[in-house]
Amino acid sequence: MNLQEYKKEIDDKWISLYNKYVQKGYNIIVGEMGAVNKNNTQARIIWGTHYIGLTRKYQASTFVWDNGYWDNKITCDDIFGHMKRDKLAWAVPEVINAWVNSGKEKIWYDPDINLEE
Repeated sequence: MNLQEYKKEIDDKWISLYNKYVQKGYNIIVGEMGAVNKNNTQARIIWGTHYIGLTRKYQASTFVWDNGYWDNKITCDDIFGHMKRDKLAWAVPEVINAWVNSGKEKIWYDPDINLEE
């Protein structure tokens, strides 16, 4: 799947969630989201800003998953560490800064829109 196909798939899912829940007065909170660190900083920035942008667009909130692991010799592919707690510093600040800034974007909302059309 290429990037545009992925973006369309995830956008379609958020439209469905919006129509099914938000338009009926329910809130959506994504309890965990993230992108595995495979020395792929730019890819994680692109993915996260798009995903977080959609959560804002469709009036949802999200939390970044941080399991505190940075060494794939210990955790296999489960590298979701962001905050180096012993140093109180971000492991890859570019990722966190991009994700936080995408969450600051103005929330798009039009109560008269019907996304099912």
